[in-house]
Parts: sequence; structure tokens; C-alpha cells
Amino acid sequence: MLNLIIDQNNLKLSELPEIGGKSLVSLILKGKRSITLPHIKALSERFNIPTYMFV
Repeated sequence: MLNLIIDQNNLKLSELPEIGGKSLVSLILKGKRSITLPHIKALSERFNIPTYMFV
């Protein structure tokens, strides 16, 4: 879902302050870190996406 958000909104990794820096976003995309519930809630609010879409 995170990849889809980035692609559809033409975002750079640094344009997701809800998650943190671009290095953390990169680690999440590579599967080396997990997206947290606070990240999910923030992204859900910003992009008007139900939270269950991230699971």
C-alpha cells in the first residue's frame, strides 16, 4: 500500500513526514522495518485511506 501511495501521488521518500526520514521509509519499503500503527493512522488520515488497507 505504501508503494501505491508513493506512486499515485508522485511522492519522494522524503515527502512522508508521517513516517519519518527517507531512510526509514526506504527500510519499510525493503521489508527491513515494519510500518507501525501510528504511521498507519497518520497515513490513513492524510490520504483518506481506511487503516485496514495497510494490513
